[in-house]
Amino acid sequence: MAVAENNSEKIEAAERKVEAAERKVEAAKEEVEAAKEEVEAAKREVEAAKKEVNAGPAQELPTPTTGDARVKPPELKEFKANELLDVTGFGNFVAPNTTADRPLFLRQHLLNVHGKAVEALWEKKKIRLVSLVGCPGTGKTWCGWLVAYTLQKKGVETLHLTIRNTDVTAIANFKYKVCIVDVSMDKPEQAQEIFIGVRQLIEQAREFDGVKFMGLMSGHGQQNITGKQSNILDVTQKLVLWSWTEGEVATLRAKMEGQHLELPPEDAYKVCGGSVRHLFDPNKDEERILDAVRGLRQEDMAKLLALDLGVDDVDKKHRTGLLSFFPKTRSNEDDKRFEEGVSAAQPMPRSDFVIKCIKESEHAGFDQVAKMYRTLSDINPGAAGTAFELLVHLFWREAAKRNDTVTLTLCKQGTKDQRVSVDCTHFKAKPGSIEDYDAEGKVFGDDLVGYFTPVNPRYPVLDSILRYKSADTTEVEVLAIQISIAAHHPHGKLEPWPKLLTAKVAAKPRLALWDFPPAGKSCKWDSDHSDDWELLHVSCPAFDECMQPRLFEQGTFVYCLLSCSCHAWAGRSFHGAWTSLQAFFVAAVV
Repeated sequence: MAVAENNSEKIEAAERKVEAAERKVEAAKEEVEAAKEEVEAAKREVEAAKKEVNAGPAQELPTPTTGDARVKPPELKEFKANELLDVTGFGNFVAPNTTADRPLFLRQHLLNVHGKAVEALWEKKKIRLVSLVGCPGTGKTWCGWLVAYTLQKKGVETLHLTIRNTDVTAIANFKYKVCIVDVSMDKPEQAQEIFIGVRQLIEQAREFDGVKFMGLMSGHGQQNITGKQSNILDVTQKLVLWSWTEGEVATLRAKMEGQHLELPPEDAYKVCGGSVRHLFDPNKDEERILDAVRGLRQEDMAKLLALDLGVDDVDKKHRTGLLSFFPKTRSNEDDKRFEEGVSAAQPMPRSDFVIKCIKESEHAGFDQVAKMYRTLSDINPGAAGTAFELLVHLFWREAAKRNDTVTLTLCKQGTKDQRVSVDCTHFKAKPGSIEDYDAEGKVFGDDLVGYFTPVNPRYPVLDSILRYKSADTTEVEVLAIQISIAAHHPHGKLEPWPKLLTAKVAAKPRLALWDFPPAGKSCKWDSDHSDDWELLHVSCPAFDECMQPRLFEQGTFVYCLLSCSCHAWAGRSFHGAWTSLQAFFVAAVV
């Protein structure tokens, strides 16, 4: 009996120990939970502290910190069209590839786009997203900063994000109502993911009600910003920033010259064209453009020459550096279709140098370039002139491959026309440039014939040198050629003298003007007299024939068939007419 009572007491004591241990476990759990809450509270305090550091006053761009030094927020003067604006105060804000060292030229078109963006983000309640695209180096990043500045001045708290791959710069007031996201990524899918997130925030009406977004991307990235969903497109304002015109660059130079500032090279536009990122150092652009053209595959080259590089093609971003976007009808200043986004853009080769680089490509064909020339003739005569120069080069390249004999007519006022037969049998299929032969430092004799062009787009006075032997002679003759479709073309002294112009003649060297169309010779020398050259005109019937629209261009052949067969359709059934057309088509093809 005593033993049983003793065991019972032991059991009860053990149970009390178990209960005490369980209470300790529960107490420990409570301490863990309390500790977790303390950790979360500490994290919230850290985030709040970060917000206090980054937050700025509502009426101005906030002041970021760099180490322990405070950076004074920028203050800009009034925005005036076609004037320079001091933006040095933005030096601590902009991304590494954006310079604030020089004044910003406020071309009228930039202010037009800026005004429309501010209107959409400030006044239009329906708009939740603004997309801004354009070719690189046209001013999109600065447009975004000016929009942020203007909104802050109007009391609209703004978050500005500059995202360059892994480098993110945030300028923020965290009670923001507008978020501007300027994105440039090496991998386009990464940019797409960023804007998918933006669109998801727009759809979360409760958490982000009233917050608006502006997305900026280079080139053809509009659809990456806007997506395809109708509910987002309905609240989106699309914008496109047109590339720079030669007139805008000329005005920039005049304004900088008036303030005694460093000027870009006078002929930089021939290289940089619509993108002015490297306007003050065009040699950088020459290297990039040449590499980009050499990297084009045959199908890419065909699209470039057709001016049909899909306007939403981000995957081929390297093409963007070869293009400019311009309005289809009006000038940059007068155009309002930029409000329609990239669909209103007319893509075209970015600069003269882009077109000149195409001549090095084996993928460029005469007919393709001729189509591009005809397209450009209606929308950009300057670019059309460079395309015409390329056509003359391709004509001689093909003639050299086929060992043709090409007939030229040399005309000089007051003298009888001279017909020349140029034997292309010994022409080099891939000749070096004029500069290459100059670098060799020797005089060339009768063993060097061919059609030679400079590699430098700024080569003065002449566009090519033709060294040839007539069909009935063995001595090399030399003809410098200037190619133009303008109404008048100047001439001048050439220094240094190209080695390829050396010939066994005592008279002045001949400089011939090659233009099109041949009838009437619309292009004239300005003036008719030269102390340095014997001035001529040159025409080539074979080239003129190649310049005529081909019968087999898209749509033309079918149109001819329909026109020729329409008489057979009268009084016949549709089946009978179709049978006749089929028979005609088969006969024509065979």
